[in-house]
Amino acid sequence: MAAKQIATPDIASQVFLRDPAAGVLALQAQGPLVRIRLPLIGRAWVTTTHAATKDVLKRDEDFRMTKAGKRPAGLQWWMPRSVRLLADNMLGRDGDAHRRLRGKVDRAFAKRGIEALEPRVAAWADRLLGPLAERREIDLVADYARPFPADVIADLLGVGAARRDAFVARAAGFADTSTPMRTLSSVLGTGGFVRFVRAMVGEARKTPRDGLLRDLLSDDDPLGEAELVSMVFLLMFAGFETTTNLISGSVLALERNPAAKAAWLADPHPRGIEELVRHVSAVAGSKPRFAAREAVVQGITVPAGALVMALPIAANYDPAMFDAPKRLVLDRLPNPHLGFGAGPHFCLGNQLARLELRVALQRLYARFPDLRLTDDRPAYHERAGHRALKSLPVRLAA
Repeated sequence: MAAKQIATPDIASQVFLRDPAAGVLALQAQGPLVRIRLPLIGRAWVTTTHAATKDVLKRDEDFRMTKAGKRPAGLQWWMPRSVRLLADNMLGRDGDAHRRLRGKVDRAFAKRGIEALEPRVAAWADRLLGPLAERREIDLVADYARPFPADVIADLLGVGAARRDAFVARAAGFADTSTPMRTLSSVLGTGGFVRFVRAMVGEARKTPRDGLLRDLLSDDDPLGEAELVSMVFLLMFAGFETTTNLISGSVLALERNPAAKAAWLADPHPRGIEELVRHVSAVAGSKPRFAAREAVVQGITVPAGALVMALPIAANYDPAMFDAPKRLVLDRLPNPHLGFGAGPHFCLGNQLARLELRVALQRLYARFPDLRLTDDRPAYHERAGHRALKSLPVRLAA
């Protein structure tokens, strides 16, 4: 059975990102997988249902991150060598190579004890929120949702005070793709980032500081320098971009549902966090994969060599899996969302992201209980695979 080829709906459009429930239904009308054109990547199959998305994410033998003789999907020949170095990280590896790298980071995270980090995470939130009290209106993305997780991941990595501001600024710069020029600037700035990380690693070798970087350096089978640089980049980028979008998207969702917000803040149970992860769907699409061989997914035949992108946002808004998926239901149970993926590439920082989201919201509303939106229809970055608000203007006091 062959699926119809369609060009719409555009999964990177404002229409889709503002109302994914309707967009997912439109995609599902074409089948559990459809072919669309993605920026930079070209024609690719995307999943449209929970079952198809989970299937692709878990079948790592059928759907690989790379294929022999071809660069990872989305990596173009004209990109600087530094971009290729950073892109050659754990997310782009398969099989034993992926398991080796993931095992090292898993062990490093295990040493930290994520729940034990809550006082430190709360302290970073309070440091940011304190000065904001002097302002009546802010952009929640730029002033809180972006710097907060960047501060946390810098702290967790063990970045020294002398380099922290520069690290956080570079992290924020990589996330700023609000215009084509800023996107280009981000790409061209990778060489400077590589030099920055190499210097940071050199300092860590001479004077180790408590943190993930020290743990990675002291591993029995230490990473090579290129592996270490790309790992720091991955931890930096994955460690704050998704959380930035989760925090800002969650504030938008809560402000649109004041009764649900009040009930959850009075009892901030884990179910509420899971529902916010589902509802926001910050990771709208996975990293594209290559079909290693002809594969059948939910009755659709995908030819060998084809590009496939799993869409967690489609899974999370699938009415076959969730009753009234458009509604924010903070006590939704069960809630088998795929907001952190599935399979071998399941987000290793998921527990940290959950902690950061809960703390960020609790500290924000404890400091500013009268916070209100000043724009109920903020714009999203038009990027396939991400559901990221460009800005979120709010008034802090009534």
